Amino acid sequence: MLEPFQIIKSEWKNINLGIQKAKHDYHSFVFSTVSKNSPDSRTVILRDFDEHKPAIWFHSDRRSKKILHLEENENVFALFYDKSRKIQLRINGIANIEENIEHMDVFCALTNDDEANILSAMLAKKLGSKTVISIVNKISYSDLVENQEIDITVSPEDLTMGALLTHIRKGSIVKAHSLMRGNLELLELELRDKEDSKIIGKNIEQINISENVIICCIIRDESFIFDISNLLLEKNDRLVCLVNKKDVKQIEELFE
Repeated sequence: MLEPFQIIKSEWKNINLGIQKAKHDYHSFVFSTVSKNSPDSRTVILRDFDEHKPAIWFHSDRRSKKILHLEENENVFALFYDKSRKIQLRINGIANIEENIEHMDVFCALTNDDEANILSAMLAKKLGSKTVISIVNKISYSDLVENQEIDITVSPEDLTMGALLTHIRKGSIVKAHSLMRGNLELLELELRDKEDSKIIGKNIEQINISENVIICCIIRDESFIFDISNLLLEKNDRLVCLVNKKDVKQIEELFE
């Protein structure tokens, strides 16, 4: 029988695997709060873990009920379950609400005020957010932020153009979004099962594709896969890629 210290060490290792692997059973867990002396539970996605504190992190909408519950009562409960090992990990703890931008994968500035959106997005990037997105309504502001630290700017004009492009684009392109005033397109492509497929069964490096095309991720079984260098493409995979306008025709032909 394992010693308690060995059991804890083993489960800490599995929690770390849950962060790294979307299909690991510890990738999601049941998080329970207390509201008016009654428990309230929901499933959340594990985002980070510090075994020295120890502490776990997940993301939440600031407007959600669980945030209101935590403001009333900081006592919480977390339940992890590993189906393959038939292990249940129960954790009681105290929750803190953190708005640490450096832990954010994506920061979105979506108000009706262009100036507020631009400044908050630039600040979020400076504080360590991996990707920042800002709505910018005025074309003059779009020109201003092109060389700033904002990763993606979206305007009503871009959204309208994207809706049109989705219908115009050929091949297996199922969604298209116009970016940077039409100079770039964010495409979502579905891999369809064809006998003469040039894609299925190969990895990204084996595909004859322009070096200017950036494959952002692959969507498989509703999971987002970002480490795709050695991944073999399968039927029904969806590729999300950033494409220069002049390379769109090549993508249409390759994924026809």
